[in-house]
Amino acid sequence: MSEDQPSSPADHPQAAARPAVTAYPPPKPRRRRVKWLLRVTLALVVLLVLVAIVVQAVLMSDLPRSIVVSALQKALNVKVEAQTVRAGWWGRTHVGGVKMTIPLDNG
Repeated sequence: MSEDQPSSPADHPQAAARPAVTAYPPPKPRRRRVKWLLRVTLALVVLLVLVAIVVQAVLMSDLPRSIVVSALQKALNVKVEAQTVRAGWWGRTHVGGVKMTIPLDNG
């Protein structure tokens, strides 16, 4: 064996049994990034569910009826009453039991 050629692990049986030591540790798993991604996704889902609940509660309240009646009174310049107003998610609105009266002139 000459000094110019590197020796192989077969030439040194003790060296072949030892594991190779690296200078750098193996890369860390990206668990932290995955955990944050899951947290943010879960927070967005919870936020969307809460927004949906609030919107549904507003649509089921008396607020749409008062908005519609007020807008009709301003546009038509008459007194407007509505028994029912159903507002949907996509803008569909149904007004039932509408009663319009012309205000009497007191002058």
